[in-house]
This record gives sequence, structure tokens and C-alpha cells, in this order.
Amino acid sequence: MEAGKDTTYTFVHNMPVFLLGNFHEFLSKNVVYPGSVKDKIEGVTLVEFLIDKEGTVVDVKVVKSLGKEFDEEAVRVIKLTKWIPELVNGEPIATKMKVPVKFKLPK
Repeated sequence: MEAGKDTTYTFVHNMPVFLLGNFHEFLSKNVVYPGSVKDKIEGVTLVEFLIDKEGTVVDVKVVKSLGKEFDEEAVRVIKLTKWIPELVNGEPIATKMKVPVKFKLPK
């Protein structure tokens, strides 16, 4: 399959490379439990986003919500990430990803 100009891939053999160390450690260190939440709960917000051909995170959407404050925090942290885009036939491609962002009560 040839990489088209406007093709977005959802499954590739080698995913984009996260530039800021370990991706899951980055999330756990940078996600802040929302202080405005009165009902202390734990859970996951599922976020979908596109890594474009330049490695920039765009089109961030919450696909499974834990609540407004959690969603806003998950989107904020995902927008901080930096990537090397996937290559197909030597050309960078846009790749869609879904990532669970976990929220645990502060200790």
C-alpha cells in the first residue's frame, strides 16, 4: 500500500516514537488529579488524537469520559506530548491513537 497524501493510518507496524522518554511514565508524572472534583473517584478517561506528519498532536478528543474536569486534564497532558511520526515508504504519515489516561486519588 502506498502512502497517500491525505491518508491517516490507525494501524502501522511501528508506532510513532514518543520523544520525551517513557510515554506511560510521562503521563503518570504529568497528570494532576483535578482539585475541583468533590466526589473523590478513580478511573480512566480515554483520549483519541492524531499525530500529524510533523509529529504534532492535533484533533484531541475524549472518547470515554470520567467527568469534565478529568477530561480537560487528560486533553491538557496529551497536548504536551512530542512525537516522531511513523514512516511508510520513507514518508511521514499521520497516525491516530487512543490512549487511556488514568486518574488515582492523591496520597
